[in-house]
Amino acid sequence: MPSKKTANLMTTNLVTIGCFDSLESAHALLKQHRIRHLPVIDGVGGVVGILSDRDLLRGSVPSFGEDGSIERRLNFLGGSLVQDYMTTALRVIRIHGEIQDAIEIMLEEKVSSCLVVERHEVVGIITYEDLLEMLKGYVSKPSGSLRSSIA
Repeated sequence: MPSKKTANLMTTNLVTIGCFDSLESAHALLKQHRIRHLPVIDGVGGVVGILSDRDLLRGSVPSFGEDGSIERRLNFLGGSLVQDYMTTALRVIRIHGEIQDAIEIMLEEKVSSCLVVERHEVVGIITYEDLLEMLKGYVSKPSGSLRSSIA
């Protein structure tokens, strides 16, 4: 059975973006790294927000094909910056916290990620995809109750 601690589930190689970077740059990073969340850093490296793929959708404008249909690509207004669309109310969990705490935050607050902190420094991220991967492991190799293992 995997550990129930945050440190054992989080992603530590964070891909970040600056708050003054363009939405186009953010979109390129998300696609390149096949991720859905980018911690946003200020000029001195502190995390000031998070930008998700859903935030990019809010900042995009539709693109129309020659036949008038909406194309499936994102276009952004010139000058659209990460700071204008990022979420600044960060959801955090301690590195030595319980995975159940991250689950409760995500469910109660309807968010899809929590930043992981150690001594006030961001050291990782846990996303709903990480939790689904954990669940997949339990479902494919059941060894007792999932509820009792996480609780």
